[in-house]
Amino acid sequence: MKISNIKKSVFIYKNENVSYEDLLRRVSYLASAMDLKKGDKGAIFMENRPEWVYSLFSLWENHSPAVLMDVMSSADEIAYILKDCSPSVIFVSNSSIDTAKEAIGMAKSKTKLFNVDTMDFSNFGIEEVKELDYTKRNPEELAALMYTSGTTGDPKGVMLTFGNLNSNVRDVSTLGIITDSDTILALLYFHHSYPLMALILVPIYLGLTIVIAEQISSDEIIHLLNEHQVTVMVGVPRLYTLLNKGIMKQIESSSSAKKMFNLMKRVKFKSLRKLVFNKVHKKFGGKIKYFISGGARLEPEIAESMDVLGFTVLEGYGLTETSPIVAFNTENNRKIGSVGQPLPSVRVRIEKGEILVKGPNVMKGYYNRDKDTSEAIVNNWFYTGDLGEIDRDGFLSITGRKKEMIVLPNGKNLNPSSIEDKIIASIPFIKEIGVFENNGFLSAVVFPDFEALSEKKILNIGETIKWEIIDKYNTSVADYKKVMDYHIVNKELPKTRLGKLRRFMLPDLVKGDNSPKDDKSPSDKVYKVLSEYLKETSKKDVFFSSHLELDLGLDSIDKVDAQNFIERVFGVPLTGEKFSELMKLEDLYNYVNQNKTKIEEDALDIVTEIEDVDLGNTNEYLMSVIKSVANPSFKFYFNLEVEGLESIPKETNFILAPNHQSFLDAQVLGSIIPLEISKNTYSLAHYGSFESKPMKYLAKNINIITMNIDRNLKEVIAKLEGVLSKNKNLLIFPEGAVTRDGDVLPFKPLTAILSKKMSVPVIPVAIEGTKDALPLGSVIPKPRKVKVSFLDPLMPEEKETYEEFSERVRSKIVEKLDKNS
Repeated sequence: MKISNIKKSVFIYKNENVSYEDLLRRVSYLASAMDLKKGDKGAIFMENRPEWVYSLFSLWENHSPAVLMDVMSSADEIAYILKDCSPSVIFVSNSSIDTAKEAIGMAKSKTKLFNVDTMDFSNFGIEEVKELDYTKRNPEELAALMYTSGTTGDPKGVMLTFGNLNSNVRDVSTLGIITDSDTILALLYFHHSYPLMALILVPIYLGLTIVIAEQISSDEIIHLLNEHQVTVMVGVPRLYTLLNKGIMKQIESSSSAKKMFNLMKRVKFKSLRKLVFNKVHKKFGGKIKYFISGGARLEPEIAESMDVLGFTVLEGYGLTETSPIVAFNTENNRKIGSVGQPLPSVRVRIEKGEILVKGPNVMKGYYNRDKDTSEAIVNNWFYTGDLGEIDRDGFLSITGRKKEMIVLPNGKNLNPSSIEDKIIASIPFIKEIGVFENNGFLSAVVFPDFEALSEKKILNIGETIKWEIIDKYNTSVADYKKVMDYHIVNKELPKTRLGKLRRFMLPDLVKGDNSPKDDKSPSDKVYKVLSEYLKETSKKDVFFSSHLELDLGLDSIDKVDAQNFIERVFGVPLTGEKFSELMKLEDLYNYVNQNKTKIEEDALDIVTEIEDVDLGNTNEYLMSVIKSVANPSFKFYFNLEVEGLESIPKETNFILAPNHQSFLDAQVLGSIIPLEISKNTYSLAHYGSFESKPMKYLAKNINIITMNIDRNLKEVIAKLEGVLSKNKNLLIFPEGAVTRDGDVLPFKPLTAILSKKMSVPVIPVAIEGTKDALPLGSVIPKPRKVKVSFLDPLMPEEKETYEEFSERVRSKIVEKLDKNS
């Protein structure tokens, strides 16, 4: 240790300052209290605290290898380690002792417990203070044993010698990233090799002050950064992603801040960026030099965004087997998107895409696993299992994991990480996505960003994920890269403690029952009525923490029904936008309970008040001009064939219900239908396609009604009923989206609801050929044969449900398409 002042604080924990002198004394005291023979192993199983470090160094003082255990481990996991390496002692705290006792019993181990909370380190009367210098130890002596299952689920004990650890300490110290004048914030669990090196061994070797967080929360982090003028923070990518998201949310809410952020993108002076965003820096204590990132890949966009704010994020790379650091960026030698250049004593090469590492930092081997060791280390080169590239400047970039590469039956190799990155980078509505192979195709597990969905007032999460995320991605890639199946979950995906996705657990996550089981539900009448109604509607077990859509499966129609039920029974009007904010039963209950004016238990059908809709003035001249051009053009270019136009009733209004093959469908229909019918026919379209001024003008003049069906279906139904009540016609694509494979998608019940409630017939319309004429993603139509068939009008039967009638309309179209093919 390079300590110029042993009175200097080494740790700050719970407002207690521990000096370097205290550290030396307490380690000596604890080392002398143990009866260990040289080579006896000692385990550490406790939360982050100064005593964790005392335990580590006291074991080393006795020449005992330290077995570092994850404090979040279960008794089963600890018992496995106890059986595998048989430590003589295990250091615990009051928080971990019960789990440790259970594990010892399960393993039938003779391991002795040392509870640091029963030891008094304040006054132990040892006068002699000796320096702790482990850099002079025999490099072959075993220093630590770390069990890592990583992303594969196969726990192995990694043996690291003093030579391994000390090579990393010396290399990192020479980079000049931190000095003895720095104060570093410790958030990550010490038992991992990354925080062990970055938060304990290097800082103590250089003589820094380490601030240990008692708990990890945004308030605690901000408090410690300010209270102790922290200059360096060590974290994982997820932490910096959350920090950046919080900052950017505030910036996005201010037009001036947003403009300044965009301006600073073009300014490369860090000092100016810090000055402009001085308020942000002050919130983080005002002294931050670097954010250190490791343990998993940091998205380049996050590093770039933090750069614009005047912060520097330095990313590195390593593995437990490499002690751990292999490469690192420094402020003066840095490339965002890379993990830096290899450390001075480390050699790196790429073999068939895999990263190989050689140097004094490479582990001694896996404990009691000679076969695994010989497979991992060949000719002193450690095969990391990570995929990467080295550029012409020597910067290393990580591209994925070799074991995670997906090989499809057609022989195509896919890197799931690159697919996940592509989807997350382009879509704001998801927090996490995990891609895996399932029966020869790609499947995905999606954890939505519920906060973002709520802010956008999105009511139908499933439909949004399907069309705005999965489908948009699929239309942009080759067939073999398409995600053919997806599953939405309401909790984070399984990851290692440092944030790496445990991909091997995804198939089980999909197969398993992920609905909530523990339930602390209210016992009042409001909850009883609400939960019984939802149980009857969903046909599923209902819990207080159940997600209305993901757990109970409520779709748009179910939610309209629920809105009416709640207003009728509890007297609480509930708009679609408000409903989108109430994602769980707990949220819905709290809102209803706070706003109820009555409780009347009954059942009801979907009830809406017909809304008086201002239909404006149809521009017949514009319509006729468009038709006069479109009709002959389409007939010539697409060899357009029309059948059954006489099926359209003349004595009553109606709903046209065509299948949806292409974005060309509406134009083709508009060219076919006679002007006398068109001027009284209104088309339902998604508002997002008509936001520009020209499109708004077009919609207003040629009878296009723009609405957000997924946000407020109840309002949509009321307005469309208003259209029909004026003896006008409707054109609705019941599928709600363009087919991707040519098959007719399931029909949404909106058309059936309107038909049944307003007693108007539905005319099925079979469209074929437009998919080939204008495939999804194409801009210029191709001259392909197009045929449109108007089928006989259908009326819903008295006892027919909305879903049954919708399927009857769909089946008529499918029959016609099959007959024509």
